Amino acid sequence: MALTKVDRLTTTTGQTFANLAEWIAEHGKCGTASPTVESATLVVEEGGATALRTLNYTDAGDVADFKSEVAAAGITRKYTTANISKSDLG
Repeated sequence: MALTKVDRLTTTTGQTFANLAEWIAEHGKCGTASPTVESATLVVEEGGATALRTLNYTDAGDVADFKSEVAAAGITRKYTTANISKSDLG
């Protein structure tokens, strides 16, 4: 069953970002390029201190794989994550 997760990412650097390229230069792709993600979007919101990330997974197993991938990478994030929604699409 397909699953979609939407999160608001808030920078902890105190910077603001005028566009997605600036955000990615500071924070990376924030999981949107993960092989466990079927499709994704990342949009810098008005004000430039937050980005809205949507991750689409094929099934719940891919979500678990994504979490394991992030944990194994030992990534130090310079943003906080607040879940907006999580929904099954099947």
